[in-house]
Amino acid sequence: MGTDYVAHVMHKSNADRNTHKGMGFYDGWGTVTEQLAKLVERKP
Repeated sequence: MGTDYVAHVMHKSNADRNTHKGMGFYDGWGTVTEQLAKLVERKP
């Protein structure tokens, strides 16, 4: 038993994708995922 988390990202263009990548897009989503995992793993 568990939870699946799937995020789909669509950029308008390759230039936008590259800009977002340079701004830390992937690291940012990694941080969000880690924070979400900590939140749902807390015991009441």
